[in-house]
Amino acid sequence: MPFFYDNSSTASYSEAGRTWDTPQDWTANGIKELSLMVRGQETNKPDVLYVGIQDAAGKKAVLYHPGGANTVLVTSWTEWVVKLQDLAAQGVNLARVKTLYLGVGDQNNPTPRGIGLVYIDDIRVYGQRAVAVAQK
Repeated sequence: MPFFYDNSSTASYSEAGRTWDTPQDWTANGIKELSLMVRGQETNKPDVLYVGIQDAAGKKAVLYHPGGANTVLVTSWTEWVVKLQDLAAQGVNLARVKTLYLGVGDQNNPTPRGIGLVYIDDIRVYGQRAVAVAQK
């Protein structure tokens, strides 16, 4: 998904969302993580990338990419793994997920910042993933 953001003037953040008609249970079958692939561009102006979910009661939780404002400058595909428990710790009900948000900008400090284009792909939820072990 190409995601253009322009937070250079009055807009403080840019956001896209996916809302489900029926709330999704992100606790079923041992789901523990949200994973998405992200790629930016060198020509982007720095700004922070975030993911958020809102439950059926309207409670929203947001996590910012640990790479900070330079995440949108990285030109190779990078997996971002979000521990769903980190979102649940903010009070959102993972058994009743209504909307998934992806955005660029700082909702907590709304000031004009960057402009650019990021690509987001392969958005998935996972249970416990096996870790490959190299054999000698």
